[in-house]
Amino acid sequence: MGLPMLALAGFVVYLSFAGADIADERERRQFEESLKIEEAKRISAAVVEVTLARQGQAKAEVERLEKEGLGATSTGNATSRPTSSSSVSSTAGSGTRPQARKGAAGAVNGKLASGQSLFGALTAHELSISQIQPAINSLSTIFDFRKSRPKDRYEAHYDARGNILELRYQRNLEVVYVAKRGKEGKYAASKQDVPVKSKVVSIGGTVRGTLSRAIIDAGENQKLVSKFIDIFAYDIDFGSDTKPGDTFRLVFEKVYIEGKMVRYGNILAAEYKGVKKSMRAYRGGDGGYFDETGQSLRRMFLRNPVKFARITSKFGKRLHPVLKTWKQHNGVDYAAATGTPINPIANGTVLFAGEKGANGNLIAIQHPNGWVSYYAHLSRFGKIKKGSKVTQSMVVGYVGSTGRSTGPHLHLGVKRENGEFVDPLTIHSTRSVGLKGDKLRQHKRRVKEMIRKLDMTRIRPPSKGPEEPMPVGGDDMGGFEDKPATSGKPQKTTPHN
Repeated sequence: MGLPMLALAGFVVYLSFAGADIADERERRQFEESLKIEEAKRISAAVVEVTLARQGQAKAEVERLEKEGLGATSTGNATSRPTSSSSVSSTAGSGTRPQARKGAAGAVNGKLASGQSLFGALTAHELSISQIQPAINSLSTIFDFRKSRPKDRYEAHYDARGNILELRYQRNLEVVYVAKRGKEGKYAASKQDVPVKSKVVSIGGTVRGTLSRAIIDAGENQKLVSKFIDIFAYDIDFGSDTKPGDTFRLVFEKVYIEGKMVRYGNILAAEYKGVKKSMRAYRGGDGGYFDETGQSLRRMFLRNPVKFARITSKFGKRLHPVLKTWKQHNGVDYAAATGTPINPIANGTVLFAGEKGANGNLIAIQHPNGWVSYYAHLSRFGKIKKGSKVTQSMVVGYVGSTGRSTGPHLHLGVKRENGEFVDPLTIHSTRSVGLKGDKLRQHKRRVKEMIRKLDMTRIRPPSKGPEEPMPVGGDDMGGFEDKPATSGKPQKTTPHN
């Protein structure tokens, strides 16, 4: 027999032994798998046995409690039945959450923790998952749970069998979303308004340093300050025009729930008397603000895109803060703390939102009249992108010190349709359309009462406490990086509406 034949015979013998080994390995694995399956069956049977035993004990306990008349009570935060109040009570929000008592009716409530869902909060109370999900599914038909936030309130009422009878969810203090269980176990969802009461009040005061401090000294808070500034934002720059001795008066609403103030309502009438400007404003039937004659206070352009900010550098030739040479400054710098919100000076469309050299984070917005406004050195952007439609009430970005800057501030630049920069402080835009006909007659009737209320409001003297520190502002180290404006003395400019 030749060598090739011997090699072939040896290979055949090898394959026979290898095949036997493979068969043995397959049998061993099948045997181990069968053992695992049998063990799993044994464990599963044991779990079922224990579960049935516990269910039997729970059923016996429920029957005992019902015989003793205790089936409708609970402890801790639990109550026997859904409350008639429209709002959601909450005594749980931190620490150990009260658990749903087995075999007894009751209620649990609390506030969502950071990163927690309503489902997670209810399971933490040890309510049945099979009961939680249908109730939440019902609520989701009228409320988008993607809008849930920490500290949202919830309340769940359940019966002795663990069925959720009513689930209440409160995103804000004035609206409650409710899911109620029907006779057949199905849930019906509804949106309920919490009863509120409004009270008309008035205050007056004198500015010693800032308008914000003066209103706060009168017993109110920053939210009312913001509302007041928004009314006159088209004519008065409260960051630069406010002077010591200026006075103000307001007639406004406070909204209450169960005797507790929860927010400010509308400002019905407002007055500001200053060294530079004095005005009165009255709320119209459409929600806008007008003067006594029905002329609208709204203009195309705001005076200041950053509330409470002060001007640190104006438009025109200035001494470069680093190079110590005179250079054209194509805008106005507003000093404010990092993170202060920025509003666009007019409605428009975002042309650019991103990083751009010495300007740092920059936003460019084109307005209907063809003009473009620029917002430079932002710390971050609002919820905008190229092509976004923006309005004066939106926050497009936040004050920062990105790019070539000596400190936190906003650089505002405005370019006309011909490509030339103009001084934002000299822009004089026309007002919106005023009231006419029946609306004007109704407005004048309301104004008479508001004038009486304003005139009767006492003006408090200036406070004597410590004044708020002015924000530490920065400057553009190199000016706005774009085509310079034409030389010459700045002229007042009226944009086309």
